[in-house]
Parts: sequence; structure tokens; C-alpha cells
Amino acid sequence: MNKLSTKVDVHFHILNSSAFNDDEKNLLISKLKNRINAEGFLHLSSQKTRSQFKNKEDVLAKLISLIENGLKVKKDRKKTKPSKVSKEKRLESKKIISEKKKLRNRIL
Repeated sequence: MNKLSTKVDVHFHILNSSAFNDDEKNLLISKLKNRINAEGFLHLSSQKTRSQFKNKEDVLAKLISLIENGLKVKKDRKKTKPSKVSKEKRLESKKIISEKKKLRNRIL
């Protein structure tokens, strides 16, 4: 266990941050709501290494990746129809399987 006090805690208040506009703040809060406490702070910590400097780098990397992933907007899926070739392949495979099963039956 880590006996030195090298743990790094980061408390980031999204609503008070001037780095984001209101839309971005709302998006971050909605996506990171499980990681934000009642006061509105995003809390991250790291104590992986025995070096406080490396722990700081680790926490900052976590914070940056969380914010980058939180600001990504998913594209809406466009509905598409199966192509003619894919329909034909499906029907052909169904015919082949059907023929196999017919051959298994007894002939009277």
C-alpha cells in the first residue's frame, strides 16, 4: 500500500467554469451526472503511483478524457433498407437449409 501522501484529488465545478458555454455545461452535466455530487463538483482522484507528479498527470488525463467524451454528440442512426443482393442471399440460404431438412425426412 502507498504509505506516502501522494494521492491527488481533483474537484472540478462545471457550472462555475468559464471554459464551456451553457449548452456544453448542460451536456456535460447530463452525461456525467453519476460522477457529479450534490454541490455540482466532479471529483476525481489517483493514487496509482508513488510519485505525486505522475498521479497529477494521471488525474488530469482522466479529467480531459471525461470532458472530451462528455462533449461528443452521438450521430443519429439513419434507417436503411436491406439491399437487393442481401435479400437474395438470405432467400438463397433459406432455400439451401430447407433442402437439407427435406432430405432428412424418410421416403415412404
